[in-house]
Amino acid sequence: MRDLIKLIGILLFTLLLACSSDSGDDGGNGGGGGKDDVWDKSRTAKVLVISDLSAGNLFPNTNYSSVVNTIKATEQNVILLNNTNVSFSATEMLNPAAKVALQSLYMPYFVPHGKTGNEYLGNTVLLGQALNEMQQTVLSADCWMFQAEIPFTSSLKMRFSSASFSSEDQITAAVSSIKNNLFVSTLVVGTVKRNIVPKLETSLSTALTKDSYVLNIVDNVNKSSENCIYILGSSKWKLRDMSETAISGDIKSFLIQIELLK
Repeated sequence: MRDLIKLIGILLFTLLLACSSDSGDDGGNGGGGGKDDVWDKSRTAKVLVISDLSAGNLFPNTNYSSVVNTIKATEQNVILLNNTNVSFSATEMLNPAAKVALQSLYMPYFVPHGKTGNEYLGNTVLLGQALNEMQQTVLSADCWMFQAEIPFTSSLKMRFSSASFSSEDQITAAVSSIKNNLFVSTLVVGTVKRNIVPKLETSLSTALTKDSYVLNIVDNVNKSSENCIYILGSSKWKLRDMSETAISGDIKSFLIQIELLK
C-alpha cells in the first residue's frame, strides 16, 4: 500500500510539473514571452510620428529641412505630423505640412482637431502615394478622425485611423466611432493630453469588450510632456518596438512597429 501511495504521489508531482511548464509557454496576444511569441516582421506595420508632444505648433518657423531629411531616411508605411497648424488671414493661408510634403515627395492629408481665431489646429497624415478612397469623420466641433486602408505589405492592409484629443468631450465622441469601426485590421494612432488618458482608458473599457481591443500609451522619454502618443487597435495588433530619436530642438521622431498577428 505504501508503494502505491508513493507511486500516486510521483505521478501527481509529474502532472503538476507538466501543467506548470505548459502555462509558461503560452505566447498569446498578451505577449507572455513564450517560445511561440516570435516577432513576424513580414506582418509588421511601421508608423512614424513626428512631434514635440506640446500643444504648440510643430513648425514655429519655416525651417523644415531636418524633418524632411528624417522622413526621407526612415522606412515607414505612414507618417503622422503632429500639430501642423494652418494659419490664415484675409489674404493668405500658411500650411507648413504642405511644404514638407512637397519637399519630401509625399501626399498630405490634414486632420483638424481644433480652431482658434486665426489657426486651424490639426495633424497631417503623409503617404507615399495618393489614396483612391479615404474618410474624414466629424467627431465633435473642429475635431475629425481620418480613416483609410493603407497597405503595409504586398498582401496586407491596415485600416489606419488618426485623431488627437485635447478634451474629454472629444474622447466621448470618438469612442462611439471607434466601436463601429473596430475591425481586425483597424489601427488608430494619435496624441492625447496626459491628464485625460484615464478618460480614454475608462471610455474604451466601458464601450468595448476586454478581448476586442488593445490600447498602448507610448512611454516617451519626457514623461512630463503635455501630450503623449496612443496606439489603439483590435486585439490582433501587437506593439513590438518604439524608437525615439531627436530631430531638431524639441522635435522628435517616434517609429512605432506593430505586428498584425495571424
